[in-house]
This record gives sequence, C-alpha cells and structure tokens, in this order.
Amino acid sequence: MMNNYGYQGYGHAGHMLGWGIGGLFVMVLFWIAIVWLIVAVLRRVVWGSSHRHDRWKQWQDMKGASSGINILNERYAKGEINKEEYEQKKKDILG
Repeated sequence: MMNNYGYQGYGHAGHMLGWGIGGLFVMVLFWIAIVWLIVAVLRRVVWGSSHRHDRWKQWQDMKGASSGINILNERYAKGEINKEEYEQKKKDILG
C-alpha cells in the first residue's frame, strides 16, 4: 500500500503505528511505571507494615526522651531539684 506519503502499514518500525517519538516516550514511561509498581509491591510484601511501625515507635521513643530531658532541665533551672537529683534522673531518662 503505497501512496504519496510512503508506506503506511503496521509493520513499518519507523512510524511506530503513527505515534513517532511520542509513542516511544509513552512506552518508556509505561515500563518505568510497571517496574515501579512491582518494586512497591515487593517492598510492601517483604517489609510489611511492621517495619514502618518499628521506625515510628523508635521516633516516638526518641521524642519522648527529648521531652523528658526538657522537663528535667526546666525543673533544674527553676531550682525544684538539686544537681545530684538532676544527674541521676538524666541517667534514668537516657538509659
């Protein structure tokens, strides 16, 4: 099937079924999305939600220790506790 514009059949690789470079770009994006989806599913299956929960718990523990130290510092600054009490409580909070 030849016409004035050249071969228009489905087997001609130069035209990529009429999509041109845009079709190549869309195809690359499609495969990147597929690979990303597979990796995301595998990460979810392998690590599960427990991994995320552990990290959240660690962050909360650190945040709690930080606020404990802040309260302790305030109490020491106000004179509510002496230096020996401060040092002992600081060791207890930090482990």
